[in-house]
Amino acid sequence: MKQVIRLAVLAGAALALSACGTAPSVVNHDQMYLPVFPSLLTAHTTISPPPDRTAYLAASSDEQKTMWRQAWQTQTQNVLTCNIDKDNVNSWYAQQAAAVAATNGASGAAAASAPVAASAAQAKQ
Repeated sequence: MKQVIRLAVLAGAALALSACGTAPSVVNHDQMYLPVFPSLLTAHTTISPPPDRTAYLAASSDEQKTMWRQAWQTQTQNVLTCNIDKDNVNSWYAQQAAAVAATNGASGAAAASAPVAASAAQAKQ
């Protein structure tokens, strides 16, 4: 009977220790990702040059005023386009912050939108 008990204990120990031979596998589900930045937001805003010097000097006073007015209007339109691009960047950032907040939980939403609010407040000054 003692041999049967010893054999059972030995078999149990062998089975229990056989699991110690394999290392547990660790699965890491955390991954870093870089969001794709929309190409619309990375495009350069055009800069209109001032009137050509030789054409400006050869023009009459009224023509010179017209040249400057056209240059001013074009450049003002370029600044408007740049401001629209900045609004698009802020909108994109807010979308990314909302996605991060949804992934991490509601606690990150206020902190993620803080840079947008801070930059908007600074722009008004």
